[in-house]
Amino acid sequence: MLKIKVHGIRRAVTLLKGIEQRVQDLRPLFEIIRRDIIVERIRKLFISNGFGTWKRTKANHPILRDTYALYHSYTELGAIGNVHRVSPNTLVWGSDLPYAEYHEEGTRYIDARKVIGLLEERRLARDIEQRAEQWLQRDINRAGGGRR
Repeated sequence: MLKIKVHGIRRAVTLLKGIEQRVQDLRPLFEIIRRDIIVERIRKLFISNGFGTWKRTKANHPILRDTYALYHSYTELGAIGNVHRVSPNTLVWGSDLPYAEYHEEGTRYIDARKVIGLLEERRLARDIEQRAEQWLQRDINRAGGGRR
């Protein structure tokens, strides 16, 4: 036997409308994704020399860290070259330093040492999806006065 009882349909409709309004502006979620997932993954990428995929250089310092400008442009809000655009439904993150593209794609003289290209993987998508689900569930719980 299934028994469904609804107390205060108006309250339920109000809660649902509130949740709908909050998920129409995903900027708070994008900040969490940027900070906790994308930037952390980029830091790990640099520490591991592209998860071991970046070809060695003749320099005696870590790969892609002559000045650390490229690293900072990918990991720090407001750094020179940092690209950060966010709207209610879009997050754009990256670097517009002139040589970032050359490292990403490679040239006749520069071996490709991908940063963004190495982030486009299933694990990253899964991590973002899980974080979005957690964020949404927390928001639903708050709206309904449930546990946090």
